[in-house]
Parts: sequence; structure tokens; C-alpha cells
Amino acid sequence: MGPKRKLDDLAQPSSSGDHGGGGGGGDDRPTKAPRLSPSPPPPPPAQSPSRDQTALPTSPPPLQPPGSPPPPADKDPVELEEGELGDDENSGEEEQDDQDSEGELGGSLPDGRTDLANTGGFGCPHARPTALGPLEQLLELVRDSPDNSIIQEKMKILSKHYVLFRRTREDGSCFYRAFIFSYMEILRQMQDKQAEVTRLMECLDMSKDRFSCLEWNRAYFSIDPEEYFSSVVSELNEVLNVIAAGCTSEWLYQRSLQESFSGRIISLLRLLTETEIRTDEFYKQSIPKNLNLLQFCWKAVRSLDAEATTTQMRALTYALGIPLRVEVVDKSSTDRGVLVKRLDFFHESDLEKGPLRLTRSYLSSSTAPIPLKQGSYDADLLSSDGTPMLTLLCRRGHCDILYRK
Repeated sequence: MGPKRKLDDLAQPSSSGDHGGGGGGGDDRPTKAPRLSPSPPPPPPAQSPSRDQTALPTSPPPLQPPGSPPPPADKDPVELEEGELGDDENSGEEEQDDQDSEGELGGSLPDGRTDLANTGGFGCPHARPTALGPLEQLLELVRDSPDNSIIQEKMKILSKHYVLFRRTREDGSCFYRAFIFSYMEILRQMQDKQAEVTRLMECLDMSKDRFSCLEWNRAYFSIDPEEYFSSVVSELNEVLNVIAAGCTSEWLYQRSLQESFSGRIISLLRLLTETEIRTDEFYKQSIPKNLNLLQFCWKAVRSLDAEATTTQMRALTYALGIPLRVEVVDKSSTDRGVLVKRLDFFHESDLEKGPLRLTRSYLSSSTAPIPLKQGSYDADLLSSDGTPMLTLLCRRGHCDILYRK
């Protein structure tokens, strides 16, 4: 499929009209008071985050709970991009699910907050599911849906191309967590790891320049916004350099399980995503018409329980220059039978940051897998067949990590 600049795979395109909140828009809150939104608590006293003896240095607890962004008067909250990552039992190949996405894009937390404040460490009094599960056989997911033959068939189709998968915690940040962990796993296998670390840091430097040009509500951060951004980038850089120098898969896994570290990295990925969306007019056409860019980011990017849709996936992929493949498994079938929808995100050029391309294709039971040659890719993050190495499985809006045969 040829290059696309038009967002034909993103539902809910905006109608002609000014949405506001674009590129350099400030972070001032709308004049109408938030619905049931509590006032942000005062910043907590500065504390040094706890670390184990093997942990790398960490940055300070970064962000404060912002108030919930008020939706426009007489308008519904953010709507899901229809059918792209949704799950519609009766949909056909080109039909779309127009259900409201209050549960998909995430709203306020139970106490009314939409915060990243917990990125200094999660203070949950109860045990939480593991952020990243162990490797499992992909066919295990066939047994997870004993009463749905379509899901079972799609998993069998995928099992011809992938052998293992890794579950991620269902907490709204699954895409960001799966994305960065899978990227770091791929980095371990690269021939020129240090060159890739250098490339990624250059992307982060460019994003920081654009981040600095935006206005940010200081009440949202416990420290200066640019200082926070730089501190988390520095922490990520330290981990990437450990990987480039050579680390075990177990070290990377245990490091990624540390809630304080993963929370800060996820908050950084969300800030990168928001910066990309707010500084590029390209994304206006994918924002629901009842929201401007800033309101969309408050609702669908900053909130830690906000699941990513293709808009956020596009933005993060573009910001970091990391190609991405998403295999979508839902209950839909077509007149051509049972097909697995596949979304590929990557740039037109590997040499410079050209237009982002999103292609959509389908896998069937007759699609032959392409064998992957070990060591056939370098720092371009592409496999021997020119497709993204970083591959995620999307089920009902939730993302897990896939591993090729």
C-alpha cells in the first residue's frame, strides 16, 4: 500500500471549523469550571525516592495531580476512533464501532483526578498485577476465549507468525509500557547498539525543544517542567547505555518491573505524545470535533488510565522514529472470512524524518509467514522483510507484546 498522509484509518475526523488548542497553544484551563473536579492538593514535601542497591539513579517525584479537564458544554467526552482498535462483534471488514469511548480513552480516576503524580512511585495499599508478565506461548490465548471461535481462529492465524507473547498490566498505560520494553529488548539484539542510542537521544533533544516552546501549567509539575523532562530523559539514557554496553534480559526485565522507574518513563512517553500532537497541525483532523487539541490531550494522553488509540500510537512513533506494527484481534469477521487486521506505523524515509505512513493489511489462514533472519537488521529497527520489529497485540484496546518465530 502506498504512502498516506490523509488519516483514512483514523475515525472521527474533525469537521471544518476551528478546533483551537493547536501548535503553540497554552496550557490555560478553560474558563468553565470542571465538573466534579477537586482542587489539586498542595505539592507534597520533597522526598528522595527509595531505591534498591542495584537500581540506577532516579529522578525526583515529578508531577502533581491536575484537575480534570472540563468537556465542552453539552458535549460528550472523547469518542473512540471508530472500529480501528475497538471490538465489535457484528462488524464487517469496513464497518466501524461507534461506541462511546469513555472506558477506552479513560476519564478521571475514581477520585476525580487525571494525574501523573504517581510517577514517583505507586502507593497502592493492595497488591497490583505484575506490570510485565513472563513469556508465554501465544496459543495460550486460544484457551482464554473458549466460547468465541472467531477469536480462537485469529489467534491460530497469528501463531503461524509469532510464537510467544508477554502480557502487560491492564491499567491504561499498557501501550506505552509494552512499547518501551519491547524497544529495549530489540535494542539488546542490535549490531550497533550505541548508534541507535545516539539516534534516539537526538530525537528526544528535538522533542525537548518543542516541549519547551509550549506553555505548561506549573501546578502540574512538582519541579520546573523542563527540569523534569531533562531528568527523566537522563534516567532513560542511563538505562539505554547499560543495554548498549551489554546487559542480561533478566536485568532489563527486573529493572522494568520497578514501579518508580517505569512510572516516570511512561509519564515521559505521554509528554512526548502530547508534545507531538500539540505542535503539529497534522493531528487536528484526527481529534473529535467536540474537543480542541489541548482538551484532547488532557482527556486522552495525560490521564494515566487513558488507553492509546491510533492517534497516540502515531504521535509517539513519529516523535521517536521507531516503526511499529500492531496486530488487532477482535470479534469481527468479513465476507472473506476470518481476518486479522494489521497496522504498520513508520516513516517514508529511514534517513530523515519524513511523513508518517500508516498502512492497513489483513492476515488470513493462508498468509505464509516470512522467516526472520537473525542479525539481518541494524539500528533501523526493521526486520529482513522491511517490516517493523516492534510488534504489539491489541485486544479490546489492550496491548501485549508479540515475539516472532
